[in-house]
Amino acid sequence: MKVMVFITCTMIAVEVGVSAAMLVLEPPAPGYVFPALDRVALACNTSPLGVMAPLAFDFFLITLCTLYALKTRNVPENFNEAKFIGFAMYTTCVIWVAFVPIYFGSDSKFHLLLNECLVWWQVITMCMCVTLSAMVTLVFLFLPKMYIILLRPERNNRSFFTTAKSIRCHIGSRVASAISDKSSNSYSGGESPRSRSDGFRKPDSGTVNSYPVSGADVDRRGGVSWRGKQETGAAITGESRHQLLSDWLGFESGLLESLPGYLPEPTEKRELQLTTLDSQPHLTEARQELQLTTLDSQPRLTEARQELQLTTLDSQPRLTEARQELQLTTLDSQPRLTEARQELQLTTLDSQPRLTEARQELQLTTLDSQPRLTEARQELQLTTLDSQPRLTEARQELQLTTLDSQPRLTEARQELQLTTLDSQPRLTEARQELQLTTLDSQPRLTEARQELQLTTLDSQPRLTEARQELQLTTLDSQPRLTEARQELQLTTLDSQPRLTEARQELQLTTLDSQPRLTEARQELQLTTLDSQPRLTEARQELQLTTLDSQPRLTEARQELQLTTLDSQPRLTEARQELQLTTLDSQPRLTEARQELQLTTLDSQPRLTEARQELQLTTLDSQPRLTEARQELQLTTLDSQPRLTEARQELQLTTLDSQPRLTEARQELQLTTLDSQPRLTEARQELQLTTLDSQPRLTEARQELQLTTLDSQPRLTEARQELQLTTLDSQPRLTEARQELQLTTLDSQPRLTEARQELQLTTLDSQPRLTEARQELQLTTLDSQPRLTEARQELQLTTLDSQPRLTEARQELQLTTLDSQPRLTEASQELQLTTLDSQPRLTEARQELQLTTLDSQIRLTEAVKIRHRNN
Repeated sequence: MKVMVFITCTMIAVEVGVSAAMLVLEPPAPGYVFPALDRVALACNTSPLGVMAPLAFDFFLITLCTLYALKTRNVPENFNEAKFIGFAMYTTCVIWVAFVPIYFGSDSKFHLLLNECLVWWQVITMCMCVTLSAMVTLVFLFLPKMYIILLRPERNNRSFFTTAKSIRCHIGSRVASAISDKSSNSYSGGESPRSRSDGFRKPDSGTVNSYPVSGADVDRRGGVSWRGKQETGAAITGESRHQLLSDWLGFESGLLESLPGYLPEPTEKRELQLTTLDSQPHLTEARQELQLTTLDSQPRLTEARQELQLTTLDSQPRLTEARQELQLTTLDSQPRLTEARQELQLTTLDSQPRLTEARQELQLTTLDSQPRLTEARQELQLTTLDSQPRLTEARQELQLTTLDSQPRLTEARQELQLTTLDSQPRLTEARQELQLTTLDSQPRLTEARQELQLTTLDSQPRLTEARQELQLTTLDSQPRLTEARQELQLTTLDSQPRLTEARQELQLTTLDSQPRLTEARQELQLTTLDSQPRLTEARQELQLTTLDSQPRLTEARQELQLTTLDSQPRLTEARQELQLTTLDSQPRLTEARQELQLTTLDSQPRLTEARQELQLTTLDSQPRLTEARQELQLTTLDSQPRLTEARQELQLTTLDSQPRLTEARQELQLTTLDSQPRLTEARQELQLTTLDSQPRLTEARQELQLTTLDSQPRLTEARQELQLTTLDSQPRLTEARQELQLTTLDSQPRLTEARQELQLTTLDSQPRLTEARQELQLTTLDSQPRLTEARQELQLTTLDSQPRLTEARQELQLTTLDSQPRLTEASQELQLTTLDSQPRLTEARQELQLTTLDSQIRLTEAVKIRHRNN
């Protein structure tokens, strides 16, 4: 007893000593956490060492207890509790093994804003593990005893729980071998076990035959107990026990087999024969991702279909990846540009995944053999590219700081974004320059998402890509903002389309786990401008908030990407960027062009549209189901798909109140850029500073974000800076939605805000390199930067000496890649043009994308408005 008390006190003293030491080294102190802009939380500054140091000794004791419980699980008599102790310790180990990655895998400030309450994951994890550890110990140690005491009192005796020292009789065990020679002394007179068993079947009346082994009898429950000591040399083994018991019972024809606990030797082994779904697990993964259950037997081809829906990968993965990214069949002999394309779009197809990951995260910081030169190029934005490096730097870095007559004002607008607009320039600079670089407590994850454009962070990345490609699919009721967006989507009409590339490449539309609502706000940024703010908010903010979890429509848009460049690359760029730079006076035809994307690019627009829209010729053996999903773009997946598609397709063409002016600007879209390139650059860079009759007001709108639009400039500034803090009748709700951008909608509000507001300014430790990467996205990776820019801007429209063949390859999507060009062409060009039996209906659905809403459109709108109100 004294020894037990001493051991207990020693263990407690060790734990007290460790805790006291940690209190001295790291005394507790309050810390402030900012889960939102208008919210602060008081938390203890606990470090990982302060948590692990006291738990380390506990883990040591748990390990020792588990080890000895495992060793003593079959030891008799006084160790009869070992089995239950073992169960308790096994469960405890599982609980704490799961605790370590959950607790230390999340940041100490990681939380969720749920119903106006902060949920701290680490606190919950610690409490749950401690509670479960105590519960499993109580259950496994005391629940069996309570069961015996309360429900089985007849078993509540010592003999039931203990096992004798001499023997442990396991009825039901199989005999592995004959009786050992050592146990032969257990029989008297040299009689065989068979003769002895015969004597037992014929006992004398009134007597009980004693077995030759000393002191054996049978108790009332039928068990065997042994008294006294065994004879000298009579070592009773497991086999001898079984044979002795069988002889004592006197069986000849399977009496032992008839006992309840006997388990006969199995006659055959049954294997589970766990088969995989098909003979190629890679193909199984592809089916899970693409929901194509019967893809062909080429897993690499399956991966290519997952990414680009290319039926025939060639034997050169780098070229294949480049084609997947740029849809270019004729990459040149400069692998660095190829690597950049492979890495930026996160293909990870090549055999160097580690390098690929680094490139994805750092955006190719060490691609070329001169990393310092590469960094300089990325940071300085091609300081030595053209013959006028200073002018090039100014254009790329400062966005043409010397274009207009007031370069300093231009620099201030472009770099600082209204550093002196309001009366509080410091706050403005902090918002515009830093863009909340310290909002969230997980900068590394933020950097990765910002660098990699988080195309695969959330569970629905495809919808995100579609939104990146469509670029503001929902017009609002203020045509001027719409015009600015339409005009801005042509920043690369002239020969300096670098800014356009950055916008097209980055676009960072879907950074959080609920990308749809966030994207709408990032894209529109003023969702309640029109006279019907509630309906506008529903359409602009939600923008398909109820899309189902299978956003295949995104794939079509990702795959299309305007694969059919024409012989006039500038006009092609305009069409690709603005989706129809030459809209006619018929808005319906304009909408169709916007939806169909290049309906008049080649001489056969219908075939081109079919090829672009169908995109899936012969991928799986169930083409109809696949076609319906990919062609119809999940028109019936969710309960309200048609209204959502109509909004995505038609881009809310009738939202604004001045459609004629909007159409004119959509049609013109800088078609009459003057012969003065500086003015052209200024328009592209400064967002058409002289388009309308009030150029200064235009500049203010485009550059300063409508700082002086209305007669109340202060209110306008507040709207621009705070994102419509007082627009609607519920300014607080509006401010929360526009400033915080739904900080409470997703599970990571801080990250959402940082992504929406910052757009990757200074999160990582090398902000300049990060900005250069975001702006340039490796425009100068290879040794021929001009050719690289041309490829990125024009999509390699003039790479080879045969531009027409290049355009055909871009349009047809690798029509001659593999050894079966005809099948490839059919797959990529036609993409299920003749798969189903109703091609006309399919084309109508693909081209018009449900332009004719059904008779339940009003109910659908009401439901969406109700969702928005909720």
